[in-house]
Amino acid sequence: MKKTIVCFVVALITLAGFTEMKAQAVNVCITDSQWQNLPRHPRLFANNARIDKLKLQKDAVTKDLLLLLKNNAEKTLLSPRIEYPTTGFKFGAVRNVQGRILTLG
Repeated sequence: MKKTIVCFVVALITLAGFTEMKAQAVNVCITDSQWQNLPRHPRLFANNARIDKLKLQKDAVTKDLLLLLKNNAEKTLLSPRIEYPTTGFKFGAVRNVQGRILTLG
């Protein structure tokens, strides 16, 4: 009985938190002036200060991740062009494009 009540309370708290996050996400809308003040393209996942900080990292994990990213980028640049199917399942091609954008970005 106690276990059921605890599970119910945890589920209720989780659901309430999710609902609040969703409500906040819906209410977030940028104005025209904010839209005009966005950084120029390309818009990256990090700003210049963060990129400079990352360049200073010299630990083994960072070096391995950089090598992995460079290798994936080289393979992506040499890979054949993605053809979108005209019929059937199209999400495979879409996922490939998304992966390439993230890798090369």
